[in-house]
Amino acid sequence: MTLRDLKTLLLLHPAKSFRLLLPRGEPVPVAFHITEVARIRKDFIDCGGRPHSTEVCQLQAWIGPDDDHRLTAARLSSILRKTGDLFPSDNVPLELEYEDGLLSQFSVSSHRLTSAEILLTLSLKHTDCLAKDVCLAPQ
Repeated sequence: MTLRDLKTLLLLHPAKSFRLLLPRGEPVPVAFHITEVARIRKDFIDCGGRPHSTEVCQLQAWIGPDDDHRLTAARLSSILRKTGDLFPSDNVPLELEYEDGLLSQFSVSSHRLTSAEILLTLSLKHTDCLAKDVCLAPQ
Protein backbone atom coordinates (compact mmCIF):
# COMPACT_ATOMS: atom_id res chain seq x y z
CA MET A 1 0.00 0.00 0.00
CA THR A 2 1.25 3.48 -0.76
CA LEU A 3 0.75 6.76 1.05
CA ARG A 4 -1.49 7.82 -1.84
CA ASP A 5 -3.65 4.69 -1.37
CA LEU A 6 -4.05 5.46 2.34
CA LYS A 7 -4.95 9.10 1.73
CA THR A 8 -7.62 8.08 -0.77
CA LEU A 9 -9.04 5.44 1.55
CA LEU A 10 -9.27 7.91 4.44
CA LEU A 11 -10.99 10.56 2.30
CA LEU A 12 -13.56 8.05 1.06
CA HIS A 13 -14.45 6.84 4.58
CA PRO A 14 -13.91 9.75 7.03
CA ALA A 15 -16.39 8.56 9.69
CA LYS A 16 -14.89 5.10 10.08
CA SER A 17 -12.51 4.14 12.87
CA PHE A 18 -8.96 3.31 11.84
CA ARG A 19 -7.51 0.01 13.11
CA LEU A 20 -4.32 -2.02 12.66
CA LEU A 21 -3.96 -5.81 12.50
CA LEU A 22 -0.57 -7.34 13.28
CA PRO A 23 0.80 -10.07 10.98
CA ARG A 24 -0.65 -12.93 13.05
CA GLY A 25 -4.10 -11.30 13.01
CA GLU A 26 -4.23 -9.79 16.48
CA PRO A 27 -5.33 -6.15 16.58
CA VAL A 28 -3.23 -3.30 17.92
CA PRO A 29 -5.13 -2.00 20.99
CA VAL A 30 -7.67 0.68 20.09
CA ALA A 31 -5.91 3.25 22.29
CA PHE A 32 -3.12 3.73 19.74
CA HIS A 33 -2.09 7.15 18.51
CA ILE A 34 -0.15 7.97 15.35
CA THR A 35 2.68 9.95 16.91
CA GLU A 36 4.92 10.38 13.88
CA VAL A 37 4.64 10.51 10.11
CA ALA A 38 8.15 10.17 8.76
CA ARG A 39 9.83 10.22 5.39
CA ILE A 40 12.52 7.56 5.69
CA ARG A 41 15.20 7.52 3.02
CA LYS A 42 17.85 4.83 3.12
CA ASP A 43 20.96 5.03 0.92
CA PHE A 44 23.17 1.97 1.12
CA ILE A 45 25.69 -0.27 -0.60
CA ASP A 46 24.94 -3.98 -0.92
CA CYS A 47 27.55 -6.65 -0.21
CA GLY A 48 28.48 -6.64 -3.91
CA GLY A 49 29.35 -2.95 -3.79
CA ARG A 50 26.29 -1.68 -5.70
CA PRO A 51 24.47 1.44 -4.45
CA HIS A 52 20.75 1.42 -3.65
CA SER A 53 18.21 3.89 -2.34
CA THR A 54 14.77 3.34 -0.83
CA GLU A 55 12.14 5.70 0.52
CA VAL A 56 9.00 5.01 2.57
CA CYS A 57 6.34 6.80 4.55
CA GLN A 58 6.49 5.43 8.07
CA LEU A 59 3.68 5.91 10.56
CA GLN A 60 4.58 5.39 14.20
CA ALA A 61 1.86 3.90 16.43
CA TRP A 62 2.04 4.42 20.18
CA ILE A 63 -0.30 3.02 22.81
CA GLY A 64 -1.43 5.88 24.98
CA PRO A 65 -2.76 5.82 28.55
CA ASP A 66 -6.23 6.90 27.39
CA ASP A 67 -8.15 3.66 26.89
CA ASP A 68 -11.06 5.49 25.27
CA HIS A 69 -8.94 6.87 22.41
CA ARG A 70 -10.22 5.95 18.93
CA LEU A 71 -8.46 7.20 15.82
CA THR A 72 -10.89 8.05 13.04
CA ALA A 73 -10.09 8.14 9.36
CA ALA A 74 -10.85 11.88 9.34
CA ARG A 75 -8.37 12.52 12.18
CA LEU A 76 -5.60 10.51 10.49
CA SER A 77 -6.33 12.32 7.23
CA SER A 78 -5.89 15.61 9.09
CA ILE A 79 -2.55 14.43 10.49
CA LEU A 80 -1.35 13.42 7.01
CA ARG A 81 -2.33 16.82 5.56
CA LYS A 82 0.07 18.47 8.04
CA THR A 83 3.03 16.73 6.41
CA GLY A 84 2.94 19.37 3.67
CA ASP A 85 6.02 19.17 1.49
CA LEU A 86 7.64 16.38 3.50
CA PHE A 87 6.90 13.97 0.64
CA PRO A 88 7.77 15.12 -2.88
CA SER A 89 5.50 12.29 -4.08
CA ASP A 90 2.87 10.36 -2.14
CA ASN A 91 3.53 7.32 -4.33
CA VAL A 92 5.82 5.79 -1.69
CA PRO A 93 5.33 2.52 0.19
CA LEU A 94 3.60 2.77 3.55
CA GLU A 95 5.12 1.20 6.66
CA LEU A 96 4.17 1.16 10.31
CA GLU A 97 6.43 1.24 13.35
CA TYR A 98 5.01 -0.29 16.53
CA GLU A 99 6.41 -1.40 19.86
CA ASP A 100 5.11 -4.48 21.65
CA GLY A 101 8.11 -5.59 23.67
CA LEU A 102 10.36 -4.95 20.69
CA LEU A 103 10.28 -2.03 18.30
CA SER A 104 9.18 -3.46 14.96
CA GLN A 105 8.60 -2.12 11.49
CA PHE A 106 5.90 -3.63 9.31
CA SER A 107 4.84 -3.29 5.70
CA VAL A 108 1.18 -2.57 5.08
CA SER A 109 0.02 -5.48 2.94
CA SER A 110 -3.70 -4.87 2.54
CA HIS A 111 -6.82 -3.19 3.86
CA ARG A 112 -10.36 -4.28 4.60
CA LEU A 113 -13.48 -2.26 5.24
CA THR A 114 -16.20 -3.15 7.72
CA SER A 115 -19.32 -1.15 8.42
CA ALA A 116 -17.47 0.81 11.12
CA GLU A 117 -13.74 0.41 10.48
CA ILE A 118 -10.85 0.64 8.08
CA LEU A 119 -8.54 -2.24 8.96
CA LEU A 120 -4.94 -2.19 7.75
CA THR A 121 -3.21 -5.57 7.74
CA LEU A 122 0.48 -5.42 8.56
CA SER A 123 3.05 -7.91 7.31
CA LEU A 124 6.53 -8.81 8.40
CA LYS A 125 9.54 -7.31 6.68
CA HIS A 126 12.45 -9.58 5.81
CA THR A 127 16.11 -9.15 5.02
CA ASP A 128 17.53 -10.29 1.70
CA CYS A 129 20.83 -10.37 -0.10
CA LEU A 130 20.74 -7.96 -3.05
CA ALA A 131 23.96 -9.29 -4.59
CA LYS A 132 23.36 -13.03 -4.69
CA ASP A 133 25.20 -13.17 -8.01
CA VAL A 134 28.35 -11.86 -6.29
CA CYS A 135 28.36 -13.23 -2.76
CA LEU A 136 26.74 -16.67 -3.02
CA ALA A 137 28.62 -19.73 -4.20
CA PRO A 138 27.57 -20.91 -7.68
CA GLN A 139 25.06 -23.76 -7.57
